This record gives sequence, C-alpha cells and structure tokens, in this order.
Amino acid sequence: IERQQQDFFKLKAVVDLTAAIRLSYVGGLFLNDSEATAQSYLSNAVGAPVFSGNLDIGGIGYSVAAGAFANSVYETRQRHWSHSLSATGSTGNVDWQVIGTLFDFALDSQRFPNAVTSSGAGIATGSGAGSIVRLDGTGWSTVDAKLAWHVGGRDGAHVVSAGYQRDRYTLASNRYATTEWRGGAQGNLTQASSGRTQTDSLWVQDAWAIAAPLTLTVGGRQEWWRASDGRNFSAAPVFRVDQPARSASRFSPKVTLAWTVADGWTVTGAFGRAFRFPTVTELYQAVTTG
Repeated sequence: IERQQQDFFKLKAVVDLTAAIRLSYVGGLFLNDSEATAQSYLSNAVGAPVFSGNLDIGGIGYSVAAGAFANSVYETRQRHWSHSLSATGSTGNVDWQVIGTLFDFALDSQRFPNAVTSSGAGIATGSGAGSIVRLDGTGWSTVDAKLAWHVGGRDGAHVVSAGYQRDRYTLASNRYATTEWRGGAQGNLTQASSGRTQTDSLWVQDAWAIAAPLTLTVGGRQEWWRASDGRNFSAAPVFRVDQPARSASRFSPKVTLAWTVADGWTVTGAFGRAFRFPTVTELYQAVTTG
C-alpha cells in the first residue's frame, strides 16, 4: 500500500539576442515523497495478523521469513534538478544549434527495514534495523552541436549537415546500515556501486535533391565510447572490485532515398547500421541473488 506525492516545477525563458539568434532555457525541479506499508492477511490462532514466523495454514506448516514483507515497506525522498540551455541561429545559408543539458540527483534516498517482526510492530513505528540507499550524485550531462549548410542558397540541391555530440553518465549508489530504519542516523557503508560512461560522436550527411521528386541522403556517424571509475563493494558477502576501464569505437553509415509521389505522400527506402553501447547501470549496478 503506497502513498505517493510528486511535484514538478518548471521554468522556461526565451530571449532573442538578435533577429537571427535565440537563446532558450528550461529548468525543472522534481520532488517525490513516498511511503509504502504492508498489510498481512495471515493470522495466528487468536486471529491477530502475523507477518513472519512458523504458521499452520490448513494443517500445513509454513515458514514466513522475517524479510518477506520488508521489501514492501519503505520511505522514499527525491529531489532532482534538470537544466537545458540552447542557442539557435541562422546566418545566410547556414542554420546552427547548440544544446546543453544537465540532470542531477541532488537528493535521492530510500529507507526500508531489513526484517519485519511477527506482529509487524516496526512497520508503523519505524523501529528496527534497516538500510538507507542513496543515489545522490547520480546524473548525466549532454552537449549537442549541429549546423546545416544550404549549398547554393535555400533552394539549392544540397543541404550538408554536420554535428558533434557528447553524453556523460554517472552512477553513485551507496547503501548504509541504520539502527532505526525510518529516522535513524546513517551508519556504515554496506554496499556501493559507482562508475561513469561517456560517448563522443561526430556525424556528417548530405541531403541531395537529385530531381524534383527524389532526395538522396548519405551520411555517417563515428562514435567513441568509454567506461571508467567502475567500482562494486559489499560488506556481506565481502568483496571489492575496481572494474577495468573499457573503450570502443564504431562507425554507423546511413543511406536514404525518398520519392515524393504527390503532395502529402512520400515513399522512402533506407539502409543503415547503428550501435548501442552499455549504459552505466547495466555495467555497474549491483544485482544480488540467492
């Protein structure tokens, strides 16, 4: 049973620096306040709810672990900031745009109990040992710059475009012990996952109006990807792994032929090849089984 309240505040500002250059900013603040509890339909001999222990159900013995209901009981607090700044302009036969974005987990905390007593008393009071998982510092940033050159004027046969793009992702996930799962102080670090990934890419393409109904687009993108600062830690079972850095580069070609049959109707044939690199959480996020 979850009670959740989310608030999102947004600010947008646009300034025309000149008749041909526009500067835009969009900022956002995301707030999340969630609390989840659990209700048991298991009962003991006198009809009182039971959350863990050895039970007799229909003459058959069952053992309900102390952590069985714990996964459904938690308290989450989040405060995330987002920023986007872009500049768009046009000079003669050249159009250009530069966009930068930033998303920051300024506060991201979840508290939950490690176990629930047979009576479930700690669910409402917040008593009992638990854990705090913090994602503060997780986030990403991107930069995207591109331009389009109308060769021979706006009505020319070629539009040559080129661009540069960079994205950086950071994972910072830390789990701490606490003596009181709802309001207790943050204790020793028990689990951690962290790392970074970054992709840089350059691309270029030419859209060629071969004849009135046909447009041929040929292009390619070269990407350089790398992962670094990967680390996984656990207090129980005990291990610490400083993950090796990884890197890769790939080229993606693209060819498209578009035929404008009539106004509002276009037939397109395309060939391309694309690659998706691992995300930072796919590489470093801790997964516990057994």
